[in-house]
Amino acid sequence: MALVAARIGGFIVTSPFPGERISAIARIALIVVLSFLATSFLPAPRVAAEIGLPLLASAVLEFLCGALIGACFRFLLAAADVVGGISGQTSGIGAATLYDPSIGAADSPLVQR
Repeated sequence: MALVAARIGGFIVTSPFPGERISAIARIALIVVLSFLATSFLPAPRVAAEIGLPLLASAVLEFLCGALIGACFRFLLAAADVVGGISGQTSGIGAATLYDPSIGAADSPLVQR
């Protein structure tokens, strides 16, 4: 379960999911619940893994893999944000801009999340 939690934790740290306004305790709870649900479908290992340097190295690699997946997810949503802003300006919807006080800028309705 630790390796699955490491990958999910890497994803949660770098991705925009579940949001910036979620507390750290809620993120940790989400990681624990998702890793428990993911490992409940896996078959039980025949031999328990020893806690040591190989397990730590595997956990770091799983965390980095999850962080890479989360970064790709973040870049995909950022690209959709840019495309929404461009299409809002070209289609005329961008004429009605909305002020976003969280970033201190005005965005078109298509860019709003």
